[in-house]
Amino acid sequence: MTNSLTDALSRLVNIQKELTAILEPPGNVPLDAVPFGFYTQESFPYWTNRVLSYRESSDSQEFFVYNYRIQMRFIRGFVTEGELGGIETRLYTDIPNISTYFAARIRLQNNTDTTPLFDIAPKGAYITDMFALPSLLSDGIGQSVIGAEFLIEIPLEVQTEQAF
Repeated sequence: MTNSLTDALSRLVNIQKELTAILEPPGNVPLDAVPFGFYTQESFPYWTNRVLSYRESSDSQEFFVYNYRIQMRFIRGFVTEGELGGIETRLYTDIPNISTYFAARIRLQNNTDTTPLFDIAPKGAYITDMFALPSLLSDGIGQSVIGAEFLIEIPLEVQTEQAF
């Protein structure tokens, strides 16, 4: 069943897959992304997403804004990949490019979904925090990987009919 939250997650995944073109190198390797958090794969880079928290606000009895915080985890590669410090250096190039790419898509529009997300509040979705992951053991592949976590807030407007 789709709803505003699953639609927003689907759009995040589509935006993340588009990022292949701006990553250096390899700009020609397909970038994978999934709308859930517990996931590993052997090829890099890839994204996972999960809902971290939810906050509700309202200025009337019928209109609410549900603010979802989504953890977008970007896994760049193995810590030991390539020359010493190479994968980490690429990550530091990626971080501002990723942030800029999302900042230009606050209504979660992308190449697949060219119109803004219908239920998104006027302020739009925006990255609130970023944390570099210096080393994270990936249980699925048994090696340490390096990446970054971006927290994005997605405010979705909901109209409800009171039952009284």
